[in-house]
Amino acid sequence: MGDLGMAESCLDASARCLSGFRLRTWLAAWRPHLDAVKNDCILAWASGKHSIDDPVCLASLSDPQLLNDAGVLFYSLGELSMARSLFALALQSLSTNSCRQHALYAAFNPSTPHSRGAGPEIQVLTALVTANLGNTLRRQGDCTAALVCLQQAAEQAPLDIDIALSKAFTLHSRAVASYPDPEWSGDLDAAIDTYHRVLTDRVGDPAATDLLTLALELSAFGMDDPLGL
Repeated sequence: MGDLGMAESCLDASARCLSGFRLRTWLAAWRPHLDAVKNDCILAWASGKHSIDDPVCLASLSDPQLLNDAGVLFYSLGELSMARSLFALALQSLSTNSCRQHALYAAFNPSTPHSRGAGPEIQVLTALVTANLGNTLRRQGDCTAALVCLQQAAEQAPLDIDIALSKAFTLHSRAVASYPDPEWSGDLDAAIDTYHRVLTDRVGDPAATDLLTLALELSAFGMDDPLGL
């Protein structure tokens, strides 16, 4: 509906039910820790790797869906640093909670085999959060880290066309940013291939159609004269 102020109020109410703090107040307490976390570390969280002693674990003991939804809100408001922090916490929350669940299962069922694979609902949510983090990192200018996230998200949700489109656009963006590096055309070709795949599954998609047209013009005429004039 587009009422971002009301959305923040609703998410604040949800956060109070879970932790007793407003979102901005709660985040302000953890921002020094979160801002110090490098993208490489967050990418490890996206892979499900973390140290249980990591102090940020204490900040992630919340509902990962709530953290993701709050991240989407701040992303929509253009507050990308806030969005990055929330998506990172959501990934840490998913990973931390999963480890605790496995530990509890092993403690109470020591002789019963137990698969450590994530359930389908958790896998879908992890893909969504990872893709959201990737889009945020792209908007912050780190296309390489963004592509790591989007590739992981695509592996977790291979049929998600929106993730494929985000990956293509990020490849496209990195190609533009790296021109005239000799490798820029490889990213552009990969983006064009992915745009075609998106349009095969979603015929006539306006965003994919426009982006494919721009990518093809760039491939044909180069950066200096993209329209061939």
